[in-house]
Amino acid sequence: MRSKLILTLPLLLFGFFLAYSRFGQLDTLPPSLFSDEVDAQYQAYILNKLGTDYFGNRFPTHFHSFADWRTSLSIYTTALVQTICPIVSDISVRVASAVYGLGFLLVFSLFIYRTLSPLSGLIAFVNLAFSPWLIHFSRTGFEVTGMLFCLSLSLLFFPKNLYLSAIFLITSAYFYSTAKLLIILIFILAFFIWRSEIVKIKAKNIFKILLLSLIVALPLLKDIVSNRAGFRFSYISIFSNPQISKDIDYLRYQDILIDHQGEIGVGTPLTSKVAHNRLQYLWQNFYRNYLSSFSTDFLFLKGDSNLRQGFSDTGLVYSLDLVLFFVGLFIAFHRHPKNKFNLFFLALLLISPIPFSLTRDSTGPHASRLILLLLPLTYFISQIGLVIKKSHLIILLPAYFLFFLNFWHYYSLHYPQISARYWHTGIKEALNQTRLYPEKNLYFSNNPEPILPFFLFYYRYLPPKGTSVTQNLGHYQDDFIDGTRLNGRYYFGHLNWSHPPQSGLIVTSREEIKEQPDFSRNFKIIQVFNKNYIEQPTYLLVQPINEN
Repeated sequence: MRSKLILTLPLLLFGFFLAYSRFGQLDTLPPSLFSDEVDAQYQAYILNKLGTDYFGNRFPTHFHSFADWRTSLSIYTTALVQTICPIVSDISVRVASAVYGLGFLLVFSLFIYRTLSPLSGLIAFVNLAFSPWLIHFSRTGFEVTGMLFCLSLSLLFFPKNLYLSAIFLITSAYFYSTAKLLIILIFILAFFIWRSEIVKIKAKNIFKILLLSLIVALPLLKDIVSNRAGFRFSYISIFSNPQISKDIDYLRYQDILIDHQGEIGVGTPLTSKVAHNRLQYLWQNFYRNYLSSFSTDFLFLKGDSNLRQGFSDTGLVYSLDLVLFFVGLFIAFHRHPKNKFNLFFLALLLISPIPFSLTRDSTGPHASRLILLLLPLTYFISQIGLVIKKSHLIILLPAYFLFFLNFWHYYSLHYPQISARYWHTGIKEALNQTRLYPEKNLYFSNNPEPILPFFLFYYRYLPPKGTSVTQNLGHYQDDFIDGTRLNGRYYFGHLNWSHPPQSGLIVTSREEIKEQPDFSRNFKIIQVFNKNYIEQPTYLLVQPINEN
């Protein structure tokens, strides 16, 4: 009885840790929901109420948002969470992400358990349980954990059940756009590595698998053709950079400047055309992005430079993982150099950065687009389970726990302070206060962040019957505001503070009014919304002085 208690207590504690690190304080860690998370929750809310997105598209494969076309399965899951558990509606997108993150941890650990060994499966479980990368993205609405969950299921069923494996592989693309390119690469990779087994499959079964794959992918292919699925990539890819020609011309100009200063109409030398051209420019951007994906700053020291996806002072994986990865890599190819899963995960490690490397909209490595690196990293770390004994876990578990404690202290206490602005903290609280003025016209400044998506969700706005949300939004401009009007009472846009409205209340930020020299002559502050974090913007409720 006593021995059972000794065994059960640590398991209960570890279960509590798993639950809390994924679901605890989801509303305040990270400190608030940013615009994309709120937008997804509003799409889910409208889907539950009307069966459409807020543009009126019925049960879409890609949801039409104000700035993009969004993948669908995360929003459908968020809608399900709102239906099953309305009490968490305000964080439903994060609850869905946490569930998928936990599912990925369990399924991928089971895959390692079956593919390598029971001890390797346990090591994979521990590694992912303590992973800063997985913990953070399980707590945010970035949609990537749904992709990871489907990919891990695809691996779990491969190669014994190619039907289910293909279904889950394709389904991953309905969660996150990165998977659209990767599933093609993974299909090619799997065929190349397992071609001797695949050619033995009967032709009719191959046909059935391909037909099933096509049926599952058909809605996705339809949206690709209509440019819904690839809309975002069309303007963030390195190929669409409007500066390409200008940058190339300037580099060529530098080549001839020294020998031809002041001359006009000098032809471009052949050497300059060879050294500076569109193909060379694109390749340089691609490999710079590719190599940065493996940088120590990104992986081990700071993470993504965008504080919604990185931490500034701690990495996405531990330095301990670096040591274990190289040891595991040596074990994998020293013991089983021709093992096909070893080859697959090494190739996956090399191709995972390709989708990010083709984009140009971030200043450094992009944590969500590169999260697929978690699979090969965990796989090779788990290889050490093939050579160590169970007793060695007495050293490994405390080591991981110490690294985690250091991370969690920073993540739970310091990270919210420095990242609050990135998470658009303060908008929800300001909106809640405006509900106290149901008879007033309300003006919302777009500085520092457009408030319209937050308003629609936190006000639970429903359009009149027979119309979509966007049909009730219209452009509006007068002397004070240039932006969008809703229901003739709510206004969102850029404000001209030198021409105050006759009446109404304005939600703005302290940073904006500091730039207005005549503010105190025309307006008065009637409420300052409290700040909880150092880098949180200070939101204000403002009223024109001439209003009675």
